[in-house]
Amino acid sequence: MSAETSVVRVGLIGVGKMGLHHLKAMAATPLARIVGVADPAASEDDLRPLLPAGAVVVKSAAELYAQAKPDVVHIVTPPHTHEALALEAIAAGCHVYIEKPFTPTAAAAARVLDAARARGLKVCAGHQVLFEAPASKSPSSTALKTRSWRSRNSRLARSLAWMPAATSSACDR
Repeated sequence: MSAETSVVRVGLIGVGKMGLHHLKAMAATPLARIVGVADPAASEDDLRPLLPAGAVVVKSAAELYAQAKPDVVHIVTPPHTHEALALEAIAAGCHVYIEKPFTPTAAAAARVLDAARARGLKVCAGHQVLFEAPASKSPSSTALKTRSWRSRNSRLARSLAWMPAATSSACDR
């Protein structure tokens, strides 16, 4: 957060359909200020009505960091780009929100989390509507959903412990 304003400076990477949802949601809170968007296909004319005065529209994440200096970035791009963009944001000193699926692989997720931990930064995976494609196809999202299900349903899982292994194994997936 910017010390002088106590408002989080937010950058958005990717302004497709989901990116536009993020823009609208961020514009609705007084605790966040959109300082810029980056997308190689972005049209400044189309985006200007959705952005506050002074927000930049640039073609690359590097330009976003240099010109807008966000505190946090939302990465709302195709899943295969999430890891590289998150690592770039972390290297630039930004906290990161990554739209689902977090990364295509658990190994990529670990690299992102390790990089953020090393810099003292936070990373958040978008996890609303977890069971919607393509999130349901991602190994990193599947592991997250399984842990989440087990956590929320631990009492149910324990109550099913009496069942034969072939039946109760469905609860472990």
